[in-house]
Amino acid sequence: MRDEIINKELVAVSIDPNPFALSHIYVARLIKKVNNLEEEFMKYFETTLKETFLSY
Repeated sequence: MRDEIINKELVAVSIDPNPFALSHIYVARLIKKVNNLEEEFMKYFETTLKETFLSY
């Protein structure tokens, strides 16, 4: 993501007041198709988040 941030293709968006629950993470993607590596990363990310939040 470093390159996307440097190239201003990925930015943080401040939302005030925040209508989203603090326990949720939202990710948006503009490209419709994903490759196998991206698919595996999303599965890993989702599993890790579930394990992290379910342990509380």
